[in-house]
Amino acid sequence: MIIPGNAVLKECISLCHSYNKYYNIYEIAIIRFTNEVNLNKNYLKAAKVSTVQKLNALNRIGYRFRLYEIDIIDKVDFENLLKQLNLSTTIKAILIQRPIPLFLSSSVLLIDKEKDIDNLTGDGAFKSCSTSESIIRVLKLYIVRGPQKKHLIAVVGGKGFVGRNVVSLLEELAIEYFVVEKGDSLSLIRDATFVITATGQGNLLSSKDFTPEQIVIDAGFSISSENDNKYLGDVDREAYFFLKGITPVPNGIGPLNISVLLERLIKMSCNADFPDWETFWKI
Repeated sequence: MIIPGNAVLKECISLCHSYNKYYNIYEIAIIRFTNEVNLNKNYLKAAKVSTVQKLNALNRIGYRFRLYEIDIIDKVDFENLLKQLNLSTTIKAILIQRPIPLFLSSSVLLIDKEKDIDNLTGDGAFKSCSTSESIIRVLKLYIVRGPQKKHLIAVVGGKGFVGRNVVSLLEELAIEYFVVEKGDSLSLIRDATFVITATGQGNLLSSKDFTPEQIVIDAGFSISSENDNKYLGDVDREAYFFLKGITPVPNGIGPLNISVLLERLIKMSCNADFPDWETFWKI
């Protein structure tokens, strides 16, 4: 296992408490869609779990939130809700838990860029979504720590929301990569030094798809169809003992993602230079 996410999140939460007197008048708005007609049932289950985890973290630091769980809403009403949240003087951030209904995807662009904590507009206060930032920060730790050599990154699911953000950050860092999508041979992955996967397809990859020297950053998250309490990553757990290293699911990118969101929230609320988690967590 690399980077135990829950331990990092615990430390991040501890640091947040010292800023409470500056943010205790503010709120974050969190929107989650629940209608199974418009969205994949499995994705909705995963979104519910992710939302609960975020709310737990917010409760632990004493940050107020407004939760909007939306079953059915038309485009006009949704846009009016976003406009109201934009105008609120106590709402410092707006977070929409994916998946988002396709017919509302353009409406998301109405979010005030100064309140866009997860870069849903593509032009927010932060240059990528929090999940992709978490992924790249883990990757950079290992690239810097390792021998100075050329790295090749495989991005499985590089055309999805998180994958696109990851690709953009890799290009900015001038790190060589290639994308593996549905229909491509998974054997391509074996050519990479690092593998980033963010498809949300449980157990998509197994040990046969990797080499023992690879490090994998698994940002996939889904719920087992057989057990709602069993969480799956893109990588089957049987591969964990085969690989050189992997961010596990659970206790990997998920809590690191929440740590990044908390960092951003403190910065947005307090105009403070809150430390990135890498500064207090050494690998």
